[in-house]
Amino acid sequence: MIEVNETNIQEFIRLLIECGEYYKILPDHTIQSVATDQLVTVERCKTARPIRIVYTGAPCDDMVEPLNPFKENIGKAPAKEWFLNTVGIFGGIICKIIFLKVVQDAAEKKDDNIAEYDLMSKILGKVDETTKTEIEKIGSQNFVSVFYNKTTKMAEAQTRLFSEDLREEFPKIRKKTWEVIDIIFSAIFGPDKEMEDYRYKAKLLNIPETEAKLNVDVAILDALNPYSKDILKRDLHTAELKAHLEVLEGYSHLYEWATANRVEQPKAQTPMMPPWQQNVGMTPTMMSMGTTSASGAAELTPDGQVRLSTYFGNAMPAHLAGMQQSGYVPMGAGYGRQSLFGV
Repeated sequence: MIEVNETNIQEFIRLLIECGEYYKILPDHTIQSVATDQLVTVERCKTARPIRIVYTGAPCDDMVEPLNPFKENIGKAPAKEWFLNTVGIFGGIICKIIFLKVVQDAAEKKDDNIAEYDLMSKILGKVDETTKTEIEKIGSQNFVSVFYNKTTKMAEAQTRLFSEDLREEFPKIRKKTWEVIDIIFSAIFGPDKEMEDYRYKAKLLNIPETEAKLNVDVAILDALNPYSKDILKRDLHTAELKAHLEVLEGYSHLYEWATANRVEQPKAQTPMMPPWQQNVGMTPTMMSMGTTSASGAAELTPDGQVRLSTYFGNAMPAHLAGMQQSGYVPMGAGYGRQSLFGV
């Protein structure tokens, strides 16, 4: 089992944020968009502030927004919201990219990647260049999304690919394209996959939303990882992520000293230290998130941000309000006309 220490928790955070190679963590613990080289920011007090991951000895800087991923907060925590929403969309984005690559290679009858042939063979003769164009129109959040119910403390993966309302939104997509989507999706996630693989009820009372969402996020990524490695040449490191999840409770206690609300920021750049490393009589440094407002996060945009308005259109994402969103179907519970995985 992984040891609970600062080195390992920082590695877990890195694996989550850098999953899919869309972001990278810089030496100063800020986060950079790979596409734009810009720092990821969230809005607080009407000012865009770079996110910086919490670590022992970090300067208390009011011009950055500290991210403590494994601590629940009272009130707004824009950096934490960015983290959970961003990690939560990777599955849908990567899933869609795999779909498009397989469809394109099948249409062009490319046979230079033997590892890809298992998926390609299932749709050969069923696709053409129009198939890829049609799939491109469907937003990645419709492929796989994670929703969280605060009342039940349950997170659940859902897909909208097989709902009638999505098909009504895209009436010009051909029937055979929907059939190809069905074939690839079932091949990736398995026709007999148990629902429990994509549903998780939190056990940790101090970080229920984080625990539930991350367990489902990693389950989705784990299903995608063999195809991501073989087809996209991207290792999602899900074996390591699952090992870190086993000690999530320990991680949730590791940075408890970094509190979530503070009335006033000190003017001095006081290094942030846990209580056991502070000088006698020194007031523990606290992190201010209670007066913040989030700019929102969801799908990747050219400026390196991840915005709810971009990702979900004008609708509030269901995982911020309740579990089920119209048109989404729990993975394992049924899709298409009757069944998601043939059950």
